[in-house]
Amino acid sequence: MLTEWQEWIEERWRKDDPGTTLLVNIAGLTGEAGEVAELVKKQSRDGRYVKSDMLLELGDVLHYLTAMSHRYGFTLEDIMEANMDKVNKRRANKDGFKG
Repeated sequence: MLTEWQEWIEERWRKDDPGTTLLVNIAGLTGEAGEVAELVKKQSRDGRYVKSDMLLELGDVLHYLTAMSHRYGFTLEDIMEANMDKVNKRRANKDGFKG
């Protein structure tokens, strides 16, 4: 499914001007992440939570993240592996610190 998703996103954005695409993708990613934060705020403040809303907003975040990863020549697997390495190194450094 992951490869199919990445190919679907690539096809959707292929025809657009690369400069415009980058701006739309970063604005979209930022805006959708803000909508996720807004849902969490409403949950905390009002006790309202609609799981289907969160699912859709997280899907929008993933959409723009995938488009940006393609723009820079990364697969989602590349990003996941790099993130795991970074977090593992950070944890190892923190666990090894004897302050």
